This record gives sequence, C-alpha cells and structure tokens, in this order.
Amino acid sequence: MMRIRPIRILPFGFMLIILLGAGLLCLPAANNSGEGLPFLDALFTATSATCVTGLVVFDTATQFSHFGQAIILFLIQIGGLGFMTMAAGLFMMVRKQVSLYERMTLMEGLGENKMTGLRQIAATAGKVTLVSETAGAALLAVRFIPKFGFWEGLWKAVFHSISAFCNAGFDILGTGASFEQGYLGDPLVNFTLMALIITGGLGFAVVVNMLSERPKRWRLHTRMALKATLALIAVGWGLFLLFEWNHAYDGLSFSNKLMAGLFQSVTLRTAGFSTVPQMALTEASRFISVIWMLIGGSPAGTAGGIKTTTVIVLFLAVKAMMRNRQEVTTNCRRINNQLILRALSLLVFAVSLVFASVLLASLFESGNSSFGLLDIMFEMASALGTVGLTSGLTAAASTGTRLLIIALMFAGRVGMITIALSFTRQKKEAQLRYPDEDVPIG
Repeated sequence: MMRIRPIRILPFGFMLIILLGAGLLCLPAANNSGEGLPFLDALFTATSATCVTGLVVFDTATQFSHFGQAIILFLIQIGGLGFMTMAAGLFMMVRKQVSLYERMTLMEGLGENKMTGLRQIAATAGKVTLVSETAGAALLAVRFIPKFGFWEGLWKAVFHSISAFCNAGFDILGTGASFEQGYLGDPLVNFTLMALIITGGLGFAVVVNMLSERPKRWRLHTRMALKATLALIAVGWGLFLLFEWNHAYDGLSFSNKLMAGLFQSVTLRTAGFSTVPQMALTEASRFISVIWMLIGGSPAGTAGGIKTTTVIVLFLAVKAMMRNRQEVTTNCRRINNQLILRALSLLVFAVSLVFASVLLASLFESGNSSFGLLDIMFEMASALGTVGLTSGLTAAASTGTRLLIIALMFAGRVGMITIALSFTRQKKEAQLRYPDEDVPIG
C-alpha cells in the first residue's frame, strides 16, 4: 500500500482544514447578516485563522455570528496547537504502540529532528495549552464580564485567551481596532496577553524541556530559544521607546509609554494584537517591525516566522567566519553543517518571498495611491510571519493581492522548506566527494 510521505501530510492536512473551514464560514448561520459569505472572503478568513495570522477582510465581531466565531476559534486552536499534535494526542489515547511511519509523521508535525520523546512533547503540549488558555481566560474574564455581561464577557475572555496563546491576533471586541481603544493602559489585559503570547511562541519542545529538567541540563535548543526571545523583546522594546516616545506615544503617561513599547515588541512575536495604531508609528519603527515579524517565534510552537533559532545559528556562523574558524560552536556544542545550510536556505526563501510578493502586490495595487512601498512590505511580512498586524492594506486590497496574502500565510505557517521538500522528488544518490575549488566571494 502506498503511503504519503510524512513531510507531505502537513501541507495537505492544512489545505483540507482550510477548505473545510471556508465551507463552514460560507453558511448563512455563520454570518450576522444571515447571508452566505463569498467563498474568497471565507477562504481568506479560514486561512488566516488556521495559519494563526489574524489578517481579516471583515471585523470578526460584527461580520460573524457566535457560530461563525466558534468556527474561527476552532480553526485557530487546530492551527496553533497543530493538527498533527492534536491527532497524535487522540491517537495515543486509543493505541499504545506507534509504528515507525507514524513516528516519522508525528516528528514532521511537531518540528522535531529526532523520534525520541515525541509522546511526551505531544502530551505536554496539550496540558500546557489547556492550563495556559484556562488561566488566561480566567484573568481576562475579570475585565470583560463586568463590561460585557457574564456570558458575552466569558466568551470574549475564552476567545482572546486562545487567540493570544495561539499567536493568532483575532479579536471580537467589535471596535475594528484590536485592543487600541480602552486597553492601552490596562495592566491586567496587557500582561495576560503578553504572557500567553510568549508561552505559546516559545515552542512545546522548549516548554517540555524546561518543565522536566533543571536549568543546567536544558537542551541547546531551549537555551537558544530563551536567549533569542528575551533579546528580541528587550531590544525591540528599547527601539520602540526611542522612536515613538515623542511620536506615537506622545501624550501617554510614563508607565503607559513603557507598556505600549513592551506590548509592541511582544506582539511582533507573531501575535498580531495592537494597543497603538500601526500607521501611527514612524517609518523606522515599522521597518523594525518588518524584521521582527519575519524572525517570529521559536520552532514547534504556535508562532510563525523563520524562527529565533534560525537567526542564532546564522549569527553563530557569521561569528565563526569572522574568527576564521572551521566549525560553528556554542556552549561546548558543534552546529551541524546541514543545520547551517537549512537556516541559510530558510532566510533566502523568506527574503525572496517577501521581495517577490512586494513586487507583485505593488503591481496589483498600482491604482491605489493610499499605500506606499513600506506599507505593502509591512503587510507581506505580517502575512509570511503569520503575525496579523496590518497597515490597512488587507481590507482595501484587490483580489490578486488577497490571493497573494493567502499563499504567504499558508507558506508561513506550514513552513517554506517543508513546502519545498514536500513537492520535490527525493532521490537516493551516491554521496560523492568532489574536488574543492575556490570561488571569490565579497
């Protein structure tokens, strides 16, 4: 019996879920108007939810009924936790033995490069998700129930907790402006959302390692993810305060300025919520945001982007080259050359996709003078990094640009290398070592 290669199950599985979600969102019952949603709009929304992005063509609260919002939330949960992780959890509940093929499939779905410990990662991922989202909903309910009433406040608390943990960025506040109106200076809402975003973006393998081992015995992957996450948040925080102190944050209190800068840096971990309008930011801040969105979170988590570990591996490779070292090392460990090539390929793929998409979107939107090149770049980076922050382009975009954004969101969530390898025919070739020859570079 022919079996689908494990690496192909991930993109095909996401495609199937997106199409199913789009079909459900087309139902009249899913929309407040009582009329069916056009398929392209439903496809865009389903892709954004499943790929945990948050870019929308309609305000989620006003366009969709509670049934439609529940469909979107279900897609967010599957996309964030990973349908392979959820399938593995159900699978392990009914079976004790896992075949080699099933382990290989699970390994691809979890983003791991080894077969040991997959059960523990899948099981812990479910537990961490349940505990984090429940705690987040309880905290947010303290703020939302008094404002919206018990049931509606509870629903909004649950929705935003799951959306934050899955780094989705969907909101149902009904303002069309995320958390910008009334929540910029709210410590409870801000720090709850930030804690959920960071926890989901760290990656399940990292969380498992942190919970099961003492800090001295943490894996290199865990150390890299934590250092990169803290460094990016701290540096981003400082840069946003520098660029926006007397600009977008002008008129805010000292504490609110600090909170707004920190939230902006954290939400760029591919969360997509905002407390300050993105178009109010300086061009310098938006350019920094593009870079931060492309980096994203850590592997095997709910975040997108090229991932923090990719950036660290490339940084270490550059550092080794500048010191004229033959091997890339850190923390008494050597980084495999294949890993360096994979990191470099991922960076090239991401940059190439952004540049190509900016070029195409510029052509599609040539008749729309409302958006400049930086606005388009911001939107494309947000889509590929599965962030969801917007310059306003998505809501006003042409059909061609929306189809382009759909493709970028899919590539960003499934993984650019995964997609490339899944459609490449694998051949077993003899490993020959050819003579070396120098080629001038730089």
